[in-house]
Amino acid sequence: MAFDRARTGLWLVVPAMLAACGKDPAPPAATSAAAGAPAAATAPAPPPAPKQPPPDLSDPKHATPAGEAAGPAVRRRIGPEGGRLGSADGRLSVEVPAGALPAPTELSITPIANTAHGGVGAGYRIEAGGARFAQPVSLVFKADDASLEGTAFEALAIARRMKDGRWGAFEDGDDAFVRDVAARTVTVRTASFSDWSLVSGWQIRPARARVKVGGTVRFEVKECVTQTGTFTVDGETYTVPKRIAACDEPELSPIGPRASGWAVDGTPGGSPQKGTVGGASTATYTAPASVPSPDTVTVSAQILVGRASARQKVLSTATVQIHDGWAGQVTFESSEGSRTVRSVADVVWTAKPGSKTEFVASGTVKVTGRQRDCTLEEQAPITEADGELELKLGPDGQPVAYRGFGMKPMPLRFVCPKASATRTMPIAWFGTTEAFQPLRDGAMQGTLSAPDGPGRWTWSFTR
Repeated sequence: MAFDRARTGLWLVVPAMLAACGKDPAPPAATSAAAGAPAAATAPAPPPAPKQPPPDLSDPKHATPAGEAAGPAVRRRIGPEGGRLGSADGRLSVEVPAGALPAPTELSITPIANTAHGGVGAGYRIEAGGARFAQPVSLVFKADDASLEGTAFEALAIARRMKDGRWGAFEDGDDAFVRDVAARTVTVRTASFSDWSLVSGWQIRPARARVKVGGTVRFEVKECVTQTGTFTVDGETYTVPKRIAACDEPELSPIGPRASGWAVDGTPGGSPQKGTVGGASTATYTAPASVPSPDTVTVSAQILVGRASARQKVLSTATVQIHDGWAGQVTFESSEGSRTVRSVADVVWTAKPGSKTEFVASGTVKVTGRQRDCTLEEQAPITEADGELELKLGPDGQPVAYRGFGMKPMPLRFVCPKASATRTMPIAWFGTTEAFQPLRDGAMQGTLSAPDGPGRWTWSFTR
C-alpha cells in the first residue's frame, strides 16, 4: 500500500484551493487534468401507503427563506431594441423582446441557494432595478442530465418565489408556459422578476441508491401537491396558476396507479443478472447475487401524464450501484475567514482480485468552495488509482482494523467576478493516519483533523 502518498500531499491541498482566486483577480492560464437471460418473475407489489390528507397550501409553513447568493451576478444593459442575458452556468437565459423596455436598463442574474420546494439545480435571482416591462419577457431554462435525475423532462415546471416566501408554479396547460422537447427547454413569460427555479413535479425516490448484492431498495414515485388559483400577496397579484406545497417528505403525494411498468436496464421486471423490480407507486428492487458489469443499473417506471383524454406514458429513472464490499461517505469541511471548502465523496471499496485485505475505491467526489466573491463547484469520478484501503484480520478471519487514504487530481474551475480559471489540483478526499484504526461496531467510522491547517475529515463505511 502506498501510504507515503498520504504523507506527501494529504493535508496541504484542500484548505488552500481558493487562495489564489481570492487574492488575484487575474488568474493564471488554465491547465488540463492528468490523466441475455430470461426475465425474472416480477416481485409482488408492496401494500399501498395510507392516504395522507392534502396539505393546507395557505399555511405559512410552506414559505421558504430567500436563497443566499451562491456566486457572482452576470449583468448586461438592455435597451428598447431588446436583447438577451444568460446565466454564468448556461442553464438560464432572459430574453427581452424589442419594445419591452423604454430605456437602457441593467439586468442581472445571480445564482442563489435553491429554496424552492422540489427545486432542481441552482436557483436564480433576476433583477432589473424595479423596471417595468411593457410586454412579457421570456425566461428559458435548459434541462441537463443532472436536472432529470430521478424524474423526467416532462415533469419539470418553473416556479417563482412570491413576497410571502411561498412558491407558484408554471407548467403544461398554462398560457405563459412552453415546453420544447427537442431543445429540452422550458420557458415562462413574465412581466416582473423575482427568485426563480426549475422544479420537479414527480420524482422517483431515491434518485440514486447503493445496495449490497442480494439486498433490496424500496422506490416510491411521488408528486408535489399544488393548488389552482391566482394569489395576492401584500397587495400584489401574482399571475401564477398553481401554488406549490413542500415537495419533500412527508407531504409528497403517492402517484398511485399512474405509475407502472417497472424495469431494470429496460427489461420489464428485471433479470437475475441485473436484479428484479416490481410494484406501482412503490416498488422493490432486489439486487442480483453477484456484482454485474457495469456495477450500476437503471431502474425505471412508466408514468401516465396529461389529461385523461390524452394521457401519454413517460419514463422516469433512478440509478442503483451494486457492490460486494464496503460503502459509505467521506466529508471534508474547512472554514477560515472568508474561505470555506467542502468535499463529499460517495465511495465503494472493492477487494482486489484474490485479496481479502486490500481494496480499491470507486464512486464520486464533489468539491464546493467560496472565498469572497469567488466560487467553486466541481464533481469527478473516483477510480482505482484514487484511493486504497487495507484491512487487518483477526484470528477468526474477520476485519478488526483498517487504514487508507484517497487523493484525486481534479480540474477545478474558479469563478470570480473579474476573471475565471481552471486549475488541476490533487484533492485529498479521504485522510487517515498510517496506523491501523479499530472498527467500531463492525463499521469503519472516524474523524481526523488536518494537522497543517483548518479542516476535518469525517467518514463512515459499512458492508
